[in-house]
Amino acid sequence: MRPIQKYYLMLLGIASLILCCPAVPLRAQSSESGERGYFDGSKPFYAGLVAGLNVSTVQRDNFSGYHQPGLNAGATVYWHFAAPLAFSIDLLFSQKGAKGVNTANSPYAGTYYEKYTMRLNYLEVPLLLHYIVSPKWQFGAGASYNALISAKETYETIYPVYIDPDRFPFQKYEIDLVASGSMKLYKGLMLQVRYQYSVTPVRKAWDVPQGLGIGNQLNNMFVFRLAYLF
Repeated sequence: MRPIQKYYLMLLGIASLILCCPAVPLRAQSSESGERGYFDGSKPFYAGLVAGLNVSTVQRDNFSGYHQPGLNAGATVYWHFAAPLAFSIDLLFSQKGAKGVNTANSPYAGTYYEKYTMRLNYLEVPLLLHYIVSPKWQFGAGASYNALISAKETYETIYPVYIDPDRFPFQKYEIDLVASGSMKLYKGLMLQVRYQYSVTPVRKAWDVPQGLGIGNQLNNMFVFRLAYLF
């Protein structure tokens, strides 16, 4: 079985487990402010919009650090199917990649800077199971399916280096594991922080340009975003 097929089956299994979970009656809870309507048992479904920032790096390149910012924006749907549990699915435009600067030396040019940028644009679909601590706080975990829309890679040493995208391709699809925390700020407005790490390669070892990394490359990022639920 190919690796990508195994992750399809994993996502299907997570969804099946949630759908088959015994339905615990939702019971209204009161928040500290006395507000009702958001994860307090008063309704099972919420839809909303999300927008925020990815701060990303790529493991096993030659440039460390979370230096590549990117957009994380789209729509989300929650199903609050049991008193402490909710299931969410997002449809996102998500920008990932890497950026770095190294100092190098040449006997001919002296000290110079190596500058590298990788920009990966994805259509992303995260599937998460959330534990509702209270109408204000929740924590979640799950997986995210990413389909590559476009990729751009630049590298400069003493002079610009052309990286042929056909010779050094990125994978068209990849899967992340996701951990999430959310805090309600006001009514339907939530602050969300996520951590994501690839479990399938962004680019396989034999497709990495010489001098720009060793081994399979993996996305690694933090997400800081706002969500507004209706």
